[in-house]
Amino acid sequence: MSLYSQYALAGLGIVLLYTCIRSYVLRKWLGVALVGLGFGVIFVLPPYIGSIDVGIFAIAIVGAGASMFFNRSKYRV
Repeated sequence: MSLYSQYALAGLGIVLLYTCIRSYVLRKWLGVALVGLGFGVIFVLPPYIGSIDVGIFAIAIVGAGASMFFNRSKYRV
């Protein structure tokens, strides 16, 4: 898989998660879980699985989780 397509796939995943999840509680706990999962992936898995760079997706997961957690009151009415 090309490096650019991996970046595009990771970015698309972040945007979809960030815009589709609107519940305050779900954004909070999903953000915490994604940050934990991202750091777990960074430290546990090898850097490459086949031709896929795992670090790109781990950093994207941490970024998505942090942005969801810190902007959890975005859709609160």
